[in-house]
Amino acid sequence: MKNILVIALFLSVKLFSQINPPDLRCVEVLTNGNVKLTWIPPADPSGVFSSYEIYTSIAANGPYNNVGSVGALVLTTFTHVTIPPGANGQSFYYYIKIKFGAGGASTTVPSDTLRSIHVNVTQASPALNILFNKIHLPALNSTSGTYTVAKEFPLGTWSNIGVTANTNYGDTVSVCSASLNYQVSVSDNSGCSSISNVFGNVFSDSKIPDAPIIDSISVLPNGNTVLAWHIPPDKDISKYRIYQKISGINTAIDSVVGRNNTIYTFTTTAANFSTIALFVASMDSCGKLSLFDVRPTTMFLLADYNTCDYSTVLSWNDY
Repeated sequence: MKNILVIALFLSVKLFSQINPPDLRCVEVLTNGNVKLTWIPPADPSGVFSSYEIYTSIAANGPYNNVGSVGALVLTTFTHVTIPPGANGQSFYYYIKIKFGAGGASTTVPSDTLRSIHVNVTQASPALNILFNKIHLPALNSTSGTYTVAKEFPLGTWSNIGVTANTNYGDTVSVCSASLNYQVSVSDNSGCSSISNVFGNVFSDSKIPDAPIIDSISVLPNGNTVLAWHIPPDKDISKYRIYQKISGINTAIDSVVGRNNTIYTFTTTAANFSTIALFVASMDSCGKLSLFDVRPTTMFLLADYNTCDYSTVLSWNDY
């Protein structure tokens, strides 16, 4: 019985002296390609902690190499100094073990393995496709369900352009050609955030602008014609080109400068005598022209008075 009690006491002391691995929460890619890890330390009531041991690999299945140690339980971050381009060029996988006991002779199982977020941007007309990976599959319960996508444009000015639950996000080039940088982040309920590399390149607007949608074409009392349209979605529209059908040919006759200027007045009295066909196309900052609707015409009203019936028949064409 005495031996059983000794064995039970030994096992209980050994179990009590165990320590769990840290709770690895965030992986932040720094501008120089180094990677900052953030974790929550475990409880250590027996004071058996010796060191955090950080392991990394460029492949999920390894092999993993020890890249550093942290010797105090209360310290909760570590920066992995990489060889350039480091995490600016690819993802890195990380886990942490704890050495504990006399001389750090014992080692915990690994923490969760987290992957640094790597952003890549591809261009496929009409949009840019921002692609990135999750830090863990399945997502940690503490990780936010949405990613924030940020964009640097112009140089030195960052702004959040979208929030998505997916691992891709679309953007458009709103100028003819520009240097654009993108970064993705996801927060953790502990207060830290996992932040991706910055991906940048010179992108060009490769699509023709969307055609304006005609709102109305109206004849004023003085015979002038007013053409109005809705603003197309393209942000880099610089002006609109006005066309008139003359002798069956769509002929450019004027321009309206400015994306938000959506009214044009044709200052002749021709609409008092026949239909007038006016069209509008948008032009972007690259000088590319959109297609345009060739159907809008003014309505020409005719009145046929019948003296016998004391009646008037009104007729007009579709606009």
